[in-house]
Amino acid sequence: MSATNTRNSCRFLAGALFTTWVAISANAQTPGASPKFSPDLPTRITTPDTVETRIGTLRYQDGTPDAATV
Repeated sequence: MSATNTRNSCRFLAGALFTTWVAISANAQTPGASPKFSPDLPTRITTPDTVETRIGTLRYQDGTPDAATV
């Protein structure tokens, strides 16, 4: 293997390792950390916790129906 090929291989490997490190660092999050930005959501686009209907009370938690509602 010539010196040029060795140098190019080292540069490629260094670039690949750096790119991998940046990608991993960008996606790393501290467990349990709260978001830095929490927008106020308009009530017209949120799902209420309970909805009274003719078939009974439907209950939701974070927009997902509970087992009794399904």
